[in-house]
Amino acid sequence: MQPVAKALRERGWEVDCPCLPGHCKNRQVFQKSRYGQWLHAVEQSYVKLFNRGKKVFVAGLSMGGTLGLHLSQKYSVSGLALISAPVYLYSFVPWRVPSSMLPFVPLLRFIAPTVSVPPPSQESNEIAPHRGYEGFQALHPLHSFLRGLRTVRRDLGRVSAPLLIIHCPKDKTVPFENSWEILRRVQSRRRRLELLPILEQITSKHVLTTHLETKARVQSLVTEFFLDIARKG
Repeated sequence: MQPVAKALRERGWEVDCPCLPGHCKNRQVFQKSRYGQWLHAVEQSYVKLFNRGKKVFVAGLSMGGTLGLHLSQKYSVSGLALISAPVYLYSFVPWRVPSSMLPFVPLLRFIAPTVSVPPPSQESNEIAPHRGYEGFQALHPLHSFLRGLRTVRRDLGRVSAPLLIIHCPKDKTVPFENSWEILRRVQSRRRRLELLPILEQITSKHVLTTHLETKARVQSLVTEFFLDIARKG
């Protein structure tokens, strides 16, 4: 999210970009982290700004977008930008299962708390660079996220903040249909969906904030959307 944070700061905005629990340490610490801790960290960031008399705008990528939705269901958010954000990771009807492991996570986490997954290739990282844990999937944190998703999805009708959704139609990590469901079920009077097609056939087409084909457009969309809301009160 740092490119988006930088773009907002350059337009004069104060930005807090928290590193979620478990995401800034090591593999062992991450394996012990859970969705409730991540949400609590986001809430602390919100309260810190709100208590200083600030209007609070929220932008998040992937799970960060889900946390933004959860935040907007509990607090007064002035604007919300979701980038590749899920309210579910797989569905049977229609069939959207990015990983065959996902439906079995509630059971698998007791058999193998971590599983090995192929890391992105060097070429993929050059196209859509990111920093994070690679080569494994921690199933207890993932299971906690799947449970959190159910709560957020159930309560989409509580979201009323002005909403911008950005998604690639060919996202291989978060099914694109998430965006349609969010757009349809929220109560936001102002809602907007921006589709960002990607031509390359190497990456997961998910990390739009740093992807060479989309990062500039994402920065422009988020900053202009937030500035327009702020100008109109």
